[in-house]
Amino acid sequence: MANTTATNPNESTSTKSVADKASDAAEKASASVKKTADSAKESAKSLARDAEEAAKSSIDRVKDAVPSMEGVTQYVQDTTNVDLQKMADDATSFVRRNPGTSLAAAAGLGVLIGVAMSKRY
Repeated sequence: MANTTATNPNESTSTKSVADKASDAAEKASASVKKTADSAKESAKSLARDAEEAAKSSIDRVKDAVPSMEGVTQYVQDTTNVDLQKMADDATSFVRRNPGTSLAAAAGLGVLIGVAMSKRY
């Protein structure tokens, strides 16, 4: 029986060549993936900076557009007090000029409130 374990020198060289090519391709792919990941990381950082700047700008614009709470509170108090005082003065003068009509209106309103309060649905 002949020994068939002898190796072909061309097979060994071609096997190394395939392994080298696979290794080179893996290194290139790894470098490409790393480059893409670094690019994505930089893009994300840039977008985050842009979003932060836009948010700060929006906050500043809102602060400039909205008056201070003290000013708003004072405006509401002044306006409400003036309006309520004017309404009270108007009601007093109407009652003084028309006492009978005012008395009839008050009685009618009292009857309506009494009826509404006595009925239970």
